[in-house]
Amino acid sequence: MGYVGAGGLGQQIQITISLFLEDRLLTLILAIYLIVTVVDCLSAYLSNRLV
Repeated sequence: MGYVGAGGLGQQIQITISLFLEDRLLTLILAIYLIVTVVDCLSAYLSNRLV
């Protein structure tokens, strides 16, 4: 996840939690969910294609 910036997103989540910015926190959580979902789908697609 380092290639897609998950480290930076983790830091942003920590900052938004400490500042009680719930709307921004939800956006960051959704961004991580979308990144993980896209990478997982791409991985499954490539895996099926190679087999």
